[in-house]
Amino acid sequence: MYNTGAPAPPHSPSCSRTKRHYVRSCPFLLQPGFDDEKQPGKKFFCPSSTLIEGVLAVYPQLKKITVERVPFPRPRQAVIAAAAKANQGRSRVSGKEPLAAYLAETYGIDGAH
Repeated sequence: MYNTGAPAPPHSPSCSRTKRHYVRSCPFLLQPGFDDEKQPGKKFFCPSSTLIEGVLAVYPQLKKITVERVPFPRPRQAVIAAAAKANQGRSRVSGKEPLAAYLAETYGIDGAH
């Protein structure tokens, strides 16, 4: 999830300057190597989070983006906090395809195809 379009002070460490405004450039990605109580004894990674990790690693202009890795079990407190009442006016990008499209449009990287 990304919070987008919200004004933020330029000194904020979680903000990046884009075309006309500041965005909170901090996607929430699932930490790899998690357990799922429905499948005991196995470790997993999230394919969507791993795809975004790869995109962030390949493009130098995305190195400034801070990633917040959250644990698999719900509730995910960091995500809940980001969606708190103070953030309700911000639009959000969620999912690997919309997030990849947002990164392409905002940071000028190649689009997914």
